[in-house]
Amino acid sequence: MNVSFSKILEQIPENPPPLYLHGLRGSSKSLLLKEIQTSLDRPLVVITDTYENAERLLRDLSYYLGEEGLCLFPPWDVMPYDLFSPHRSLVGQRLQCLHLLLENACRVVITTPHSVMQKLLPVEAFRESILHFKTGEPTEISEIKLRLQETGYQAVDMVEDQGDFSSHGNILDVFPLLAESPVRFEFSLDAPSKLLSIRPFDVQSQRTGEKFLDFLILLPGSEVIFNEKSLSQAQRKLHQIRSEFKGPQLQQLEKKLHSAERFPGLEHLAPLFYETLESIFSNVNKVIIDSEVGKAGGGVVPYLPLPEIKKKQQNNSSSQGANN
Repeated sequence: MNVSFSKILEQIPENPPPLYLHGLRGSSKSLLLKEIQTSLDRPLVVITDTYENAERLLRDLSYYLGEEGLCLFPPWDVMPYDLFSPHRSLVGQRLQCLHLLLENACRVVITTPHSVMQKLLPVEAFRESILHFKTGEPTEISEIKLRLQETGYQAVDMVEDQGDFSSHGNILDVFPLLAESPVRFEFSLDAPSKLLSIRPFDVQSQRTGEKFLDFLILLPGSEVIFNEKSLSQAQRKLHQIRSEFKGPQLQQLEKKLHSAERFPGLEHLAPLFYETLESIFSNVNKVIIDSEVGKAGGGVVPYLPLPEIKKKQQNNSSSQGANN
């Protein structure tokens, strides 16, 4: 594969137009993408035509590259302006993918055009909404509860689903998005601001496990952060466009914002809460995987920094020659 890939690169000009490589059957697409990814120093984004093909490509790529650093960035499972919110697990996947990219822990992002069109909250707002916990460090349980509500977690009597949290005395239970089990924070009775332990617990029995966690990073539970800054931004924007609204919807929305009350379908109003929304793909390389429909074998259309790949290939060849 390395030899044939090098020959392909030799035939490509320095600033190529979109290219189509024929004859990429089955998992040969993944093999080519693996060669491209290993030649780059930055994450690679692969855009497929459907979510089903994205999942299939993820399985194939995990065979060649392993699962670490591979991210599936899904679209919401709701239509624009639906009166209900996207599923929490999908929100969790999207935010986890963003977090891995920001931490330089992602090698390949696999997504769809629909997913790319749905932009995310600004990176700075996302960073500020990530909660960090470490046993022994001072932290107020009341402050944690406030931050959980701001970042989209739902207060309940007993934690059962992802995105839930509950508080009873010196115990705070939280079920992070995408986590297999919830975690229990135990605070000191003598010094309520001291975090004694972080341990997973069983949802069915509510019994705490034996495993202790030294620290925990908790990502937001929503793509819309409900803090003073974002709520003020939404109220200001509503005031600017109130002449375009008709009917009681504006008053209902203003009332909910004033009381900081979350409601189904809130995510569709994300542009109200931020100056701008952002794409996570602004500083990465992109490769579009064409569908096989109407094509013999399918193909890959790469938009790549080809001089960078070629230089790396040449350096590798020079190193091998020196070793020989």
